[in-house]
Amino acid sequence: MFDILEDIALLLFVCEDTLADFLCQMKGRVSGYLLRCVKELLECPSQFFQVDEVRERAIVDLYRRLTQWMQKGSQVFGGYRAFEEVVDDFARRFTIAKD
Repeated sequence: MFDILEDIALLLFVCEDTLADFLCQMKGRVSGYLLRCVKELLECPSQFFQVDEVRERAIVDLYRRLTQWMQKGSQVFGGYRAFEEVVDDFARRFTIAKD
């Protein structure tokens, strides 16, 4: 979903710094909701996460997207520390090797 916002923002802003600031601001506004959703997902019963090929790919993909979310942007957004904690918990829970 955020990829769509990035594509639209590319059309609106000519200056890369302004674009990066806008995206960082939007990221800060929606990060709380995203974190709440991921935390609820992590609290699901363990049988939900029984490993099969499809679920494993989905878990690794979500982890990858969360780490990309933290890394994109010209500045650290307000929710960075909370994201870092959730991503670390996610990696521990599913024994994902951090890059």
